[in-house]
Amino acid sequence: SVGYRAEPLSSSSQEGDSGCAVPFDAKRGVVPNQFGRIVFAAEQAVDNTVRQMPGMYVCGWLKRGPTGIIGTNLTCAEETVGALIEDERNGKLQQP
Repeated sequence: SVGYRAEPLSSSSQEGDSGCAVPFDAKRGVVPNQFGRIVFAAEQAVDNTVRQMPGMYVCGWLKRGPTGIIGTNLTCAEETVGALIEDERNGKLQQP
């Protein structure tokens, strides 16, 4: 993983048609997350709490940085899918 680094998308490509920009921690090269759930950085929140972006998830290098091997990606994806299933079961996902 030497020499690899995630870069933020440009503002226009990040927002797309939804107008929703995905947060990016340029210092760490990751999308801020908790167990794969994309979150806004605490300093972006009015009350310094961490808020989840509903229905938005991340895995792999964007989740943890450029580390690990193929097996690491499997474990990482399992954690993210587990969070997604939990959110669906708890009614936290919007229906299409």
